[in-house]
Amino acid sequence: MPHAALSLRSTSSTPTAQADLTAALQQLLSEAGVGSAAELLPDPGPTMPHPRTARVNTLKMSVEQALQWLRQPPPEHRRKWEAVVSEAWGRCADGLAERAAG
Repeated sequence: MPHAALSLRSTSSTPTAQADLTAALQQLLSEAGVGSAAELLPDPGPTMPHPRTARVNTLKMSVEQALQWLRQPPPEHRRKWEAVVSEAWGRCADGLAERAAG
C-alpha cells in the first residue's frame, strides 16, 4: 500500500508554514537576545576539541601501542606525521580566522 498520506509537500500551505516558522524563530531569537541562531552555538575553539577516533588492527598492534605511536611516532615517520599535524592545525586556524572575520 503506498504511503500517499505521509507526503510532507503541500503546495497550498507551504508559504504560510514557512512564514510561521520564520516568525517563531525570530521570536525565539529575540527572547534569547541574539541576532542569529549561529550566536547560540558554542565556539568550537581549542578549548573544545572535536572527538577523534582511530581504528586499530589489534592483530598487528595493541590499542596502547597505537596510542603511543600517535603520541610519539617512530623517527622514520616523524617528518610526515609533523607535516600532517601542521596542515591540520593550519586548516583549523584558517577556519577560526574566517569565523572571526565573518
